[in-house]
Amino acid sequence: ATLDEFVERHELMPDFVKIDVEGMELEVLRGGAKTFSESVDAIMLEVHPQMLMHGETVRDLQAMLSGYGFRTFTLDFAPIADLSSHLTSGRRALSPATNVVCAKGRPGG
Repeated sequence: ATLDEFVERHELMPDFVKIDVEGMELEVLRGGAKTFSESVDAIMLEVHPQMLMHGETVRDLQAMLSGYGFRTFTLDFAPIADLSSHLTSGRRALSPATNVVCAKGRPGG
């Protein structure tokens, strides 16, 4: 079942979602298009850039998040303008996964 189907079946309205799916991030976002667009305000997202499926890229991921109205931030809420560059800079380039916050509007404000 997709996230949208699960949410509808159980009559849920989640406002926060944690996504840690080892490279299937875009699949989860696709399966929850209505949920992410209409009810979710924040996502804690673990990104696995080397594990993205079907030849998809971090740029594809950021475009989908943006399409749902989300902006990306570091865990201390510093804005991330380019998620792909963020993930390949410094120590993150060596890490198989990086956690980011995705929020509509500005976190904490």
